[in-house]
Amino acid sequence: MKTRKPLLLLGATVMAAVLSGAESAGLRVRSARVADAFPRAGLTMPLEVVVENAGSNVVRNVEVRPGTMPDGMKVVEVRRTGGSMFGGDVATFVVKVRTEKMGRHVVPLELRSGGDVLRKMDVAVDVEPSLGLPKAEYVPEPRPVETDYDIAAIYFPGWPSHWEWDGIRKTCPERKPVLGWYDEKNPEVVDWQIKWLVENGIRTLYVDWYWDRGRQWMDHWIRSYRKAKYRHLIKWAMMWANHNPRGSHSDADMRAVTKFWIENYFNMPEYLKVDGKPVVWIWSPQKIESDTGRGGSARLLRISREMAKAAGYEGIQFVAMHRPEAVCNLPDIRIYKTLGFDMTGGYRFMAHRTGITSVKEYEDHPRRYPFTALADAMPEHWRRLQEIGILPFMPNISTGWDDRPWKNSLEIYGKSVADFRRICEEAKKFADETGNKRICVGPLNEWGEGSYAEPNVEFGFGFYESVRDVFCKKPAGGWPLNYAPKDVGLGSYDMMPPAPGEPQVWDFAGGEPQGWRRISGLSQVRRTDEGIAYTTTSGDPAIWFTLPPRFGTEKIKEATIRLRTKDAAGGLQLFWRTGRGQIREAASISVKIVPDGEWHDYRFAVGGHKEWNGAVNLLRIDPGNKAGAEVEFSELRLQPQ
Repeated sequence: MKTRKPLLLLGATVMAAVLSGAESAGLRVRSARVADAFPRAGLTMPLEVVVENAGSNVVRNVEVRPGTMPDGMKVVEVRRTGGSMFGGDVATFVVKVRTEKMGRHVVPLELRSGGDVLRKMDVAVDVEPSLGLPKAEYVPEPRPVETDYDIAAIYFPGWPSHWEWDGIRKTCPERKPVLGWYDEKNPEVVDWQIKWLVENGIRTLYVDWYWDRGRQWMDHWIRSYRKAKYRHLIKWAMMWANHNPRGSHSDADMRAVTKFWIENYFNMPEYLKVDGKPVVWIWSPQKIESDTGRGGSARLLRISREMAKAAGYEGIQFVAMHRPEAVCNLPDIRIYKTLGFDMTGGYRFMAHRTGITSVKEYEDHPRRYPFTALADAMPEHWRRLQEIGILPFMPNISTGWDDRPWKNSLEIYGKSVADFRRICEEAKKFADETGNKRICVGPLNEWGEGSYAEPNVEFGFGFYESVRDVFCKKPAGGWPLNYAPKDVGLGSYDMMPPAPGEPQVWDFAGGEPQGWRRISGLSQVRRTDEGIAYTTTSGDPAIWFTLPPRFGTEKIKEATIRLRTKDAAGGLQLFWRTGRGQIREAASISVKIVPDGEWHDYRFAVGGHKEWNGAVNLLRIDPGNKAGAEVEFSELRLQPQ
């Protein structure tokens, strides 16, 4: 399938006449573009405009409106209009259009405030022919392709709500997946992922997995995968991302986590096993050794293997996440064998500070260098690891790095399908020369860190088709067609932020914490049909949520928490934090808990509180002051002014 990059065209003559108005209002257009991959005749095409209020004053009634449409183009919907933007706000406006005519169309849009036109924009839309596919009731049956290579990929399950997409949508909208700003809690989304993976040669996913002393989180993708219709077509295994505090690993915890694996995952027919051994990756082997002392890592892995054997398996194949990933010196690799691992692998390859390449931009600017330099360095890195020969290793086909949406610490620029295909070709050559045919693409969907290969607006299916074309056997009838859900009448799976005047809502119904995490005095979360439940374990229980940057408090009038409990006591307290300070009693509101086992809506008038100002970046909820109480949350709602 042709990969096409949507264009942004601004009418320079018209824009010059109105730009001063936009600047005086403090508004700046970050981007205006076709938001979906593959605009097609007869299908709805969203145009997204990202606007920032770079000033300090409130700009009222901000909206984006279409101008006079080109011949044959119709406006289907205009979303997010008429809202106020406070200083520092970034908002996404959507205008959905449709046409039956192919070719280039220029759609005029206007940024307005209070009826005044502040800026005019012309967005070019290159409309492709309809594929003419019949409408489907569900994700069409996948057609896996054959390959002699064991191609896996690393998957980051970090997209359960619109909050997580916020920074990517505002900073790098071209990264928008073909699935849209998708919800991983939806099994239909997972079935599309499986279809595209197996039809392009990827047969295994290593899924980031989180556990800390009995507390598990970010497992929503795995739960959706269990419900997916096509899960039997792809294997999966855990990559235990043990980003845990010091002292969290122990013999007892290793027994607990292994028991969980055996009872919940290893017994799945889709769980990856090699020679009868379930596969488990571990992010930081060094953390285990640090917590347990010299020889502790090997001892804990031995405990785990013995438990697996007792459960009927041949053991466990433990893969160490080789970190730092670019290092390939003998002592650095030997340590993983000492720590008890069977194999090493890499999350990604970033190439800086390896000394492999002499590309000048790469040497002079370790915080910004081209993707070409990474592609040049990777084959030599594999060869060095192969020469060491201490442990088997899994070559990583890197998908780059550019974390501007999150930290803005390192940008590998110029990422391209051509360079990625070149890496795949080198990986195939390396596999054929060495016989090492277990290869890992990674990561697939670290959208915030800029490590991604999943089909998206920027590259279409280019990265997947590179894997397919290089490693797979082309069927006699040709490759399975890669297409978007909209081409068969399915989707959209977009999770968009609420429009002005709509409340911000965390809906816990169905048992999804939606980014809320316990910090003290609570058991592991239990999922119910109506919410998330905990048992309090101390007199100071608390959960919290980290908000995206520049979350404006000025818009919020009231917070409502829906909760039920039979035996909690004291007050239900809502805290908030601004800046980098500590949580303070002064920045909180408390209401009395009603312990009658019924659902109650507890209201907090935050809008009138003297401490509710500035940019709130964290919310915390304390459900009472009694240990041993059962508490269940159904919803948190922030009601705008």
